Amino acid sequence: MQKWNVNRARYVALLKQIRVKEVSFGSGGVELFNSRGLNRAQIGYAVTPDGKPLTGTRTGDWRESWFVIGNEILCGDPLFIELNDESLPVSTASHGEGAWKPIRVAPSFTAFAQSLEKIAEAAREREYPDALDRNPLTSREKRTLLAELRRLNPGCELSFWSGMFESD
Repeated sequence: MQKWNVNRARYVALLKQIRVKEVSFGSGGVELFNSRGLNRAQIGYAVTPDGKPLTGTRTGDWRESWFVIGNEILCGDPLFIELNDESLPVSTASHGEGAWKPIRVAPSFTAFAQSLEKIAEAAREREYPDALDRNPLTSREKRTLLAELRRLNPGCELSFWSGMFESD
């Protein structure tokens, strides 16, 4: 638990240093919560509104070491870091599935923040669905962006990132 407190404080310090905390891209995007909202963000995941734990150790349970830092805008799925790991890897999981199945989207919070910057650059003048319709990414822009995200997030699930800018 002591390690978690240190890593939580480390996360808050990193959060203060990053430039991009929210990205809108078409109808998708990402929102990171500010440091004042982090305790409230744990409600419904790690704790109940009255502070009772919701965590467990069985398959599909929310883990005590998972710390919600934001959400994916379109579906509202949580983004969370692993407090047991000093690199603070970032994962997401679909809510409403009956079990939590984490998907690693970045090997560290630093890589996640760098990826957000890349997505934000590509999202300029594409923040809303109609803007994206008027100014879609070219095939070359998609390939370049995906290659950069793959480089930043080796071994991680790229569908989280590509889902923001690839049409169905």
